[in-house]
Amino acid sequence: MGVMKHIVVIGGGVAGCAAAHTLRKEGYEVTIVEQEDRLGGRTRSEAVEDLTFEMGAVFITSFYKNVLAFLRETGLDEYLQPRHSETFIVRDGVLLSSRRLSTYLGNKWLSFGAKLRLLKEIISIVPAWSQLSMHEMWRAESNDTQSVAERFSGKYGKELLSYLFEPVLNGYMYWSPERTSQAFLMVLLKAAVTQHGTYILKNGLGQIAGHAAKDCNVLLSSHVAQVIRKADGKYIVTIADEKGKQELVADGIVCATTASVVPKIFSDLTHEQTEFFSSVTYSSTVVVAYRMKRLEPTKTYAISYPSVEKQPIAAMTVLADTSPVADMVKVYASGGMGKEMMDSADAAIHTIFSKASSIDTSSALKSGEWRIQRWREAIPEFKVGHLSRLRSFANGEIEARDSKVVFAGDYLGGPFVEGAFTSGIKAAERLCGQFSK
Repeated sequence: MGVMKHIVVIGGGVAGCAAAHTLRKEGYEVTIVEQEDRLGGRTRSEAVEDLTFEMGAVFITSFYKNVLAFLRETGLDEYLQPRHSETFIVRDGVLLSSRRLSTYLGNKWLSFGAKLRLLKEIISIVPAWSQLSMHEMWRAESNDTQSVAERFSGKYGKELLSYLFEPVLNGYMYWSPERTSQAFLMVLLKAAVTQHGTYILKNGLGQIAGHAAKDCNVLLSSHVAQVIRKADGKYIVTIADEKGKQELVADGIVCATTASVVPKIFSDLTHEQTEFFSSVTYSSTVVVAYRMKRLEPTKTYAISYPSVEKQPIAAMTVLADTSPVADMVKVYASGGMGKEMMDSADAAIHTIFSKASSIDTSSALKSGEWRIQRWREAIPEFKVGHLSRLRSFANGEIEARDSKVVFAGDYLGGPFVEGAFTSGIKAAERLCGQFSK
């Protein structure tokens, strides 16, 4: 390689740190610039006594092949713990139980007609099975033709929408069926049918970014104001922090910010790039977590609140397997309510959530063992048309061919930790390919 080349990674979330880790292994000097005071992006782990609050992403599933490989590589896999959780849904004010998606056909959660419709839906994805990839979502482009809401009409379709698909989308991604492509749902259904379990990471998923950034120069609380390409092909990255401004000289750039930030720091985007990044939108949510002293034996469980039940929350989880003496209770706002609550005071948010969940959190409040996290850009929406745009990206139509600027993020790889991590690896590989030409 000759003289070691310097790469600036903009964004210290999972995607950026995965890119940095890959580049370091290839022998590049890497500087990560992160505007927050910590690494991790939307993995945010906070220790409160014997519990670790996961204020962002919570768990890892069996299809996270790149994340799991990284955990094995770094020795973090010894902290993986199987996640045993029972799932409930509120229907007409009553809690109904099911242990996992594949058992919905055998319980009282859905009517017989809705179960038949669900079975037909699962069978209907078989012809497209090979195209439904969590790691190459653009391959399902041919099914990116209508929203989930448009696909499920009629009596039983609407029942599935109200009491299965909408609670899953809203509870885990803060999406609405009207703003979600049926192609993504097909990918999700395949994953639900084939996955072999979920896991939590003891001490938090936030460890992933920290370990991935090892041996990199990390600049926290640093805002990238602009990136300019010089005549000699190098890049000037202007950074502002509490000490003022500084400039970094880079041979290449990995931009691992949210899509909305890209036009703010690159003034020379092409028309195709401007359209691509401006098309990406994000859901919002507010999360509240409480450390609750355990008074009696408790199981780990999750409750989904369909929007038809008219509750301000989308989901509540009770985690009883992370501490021998306490439970962690987390409450998530629905997508619409999350946007409304974004600027509300902490006390007002707590009052709304505690009433809706019927959980007595007074002891946690008195001891300060609670946290609120506002996510203005929580998860990128995979709307109708997004997979088609991802196909264009995969075909090399968005990143400039003569530029050593590459992009990473969950809006490219998928709206979960594995998607972000994989996008970072692929971005680093594309940049390495540019230097090898």
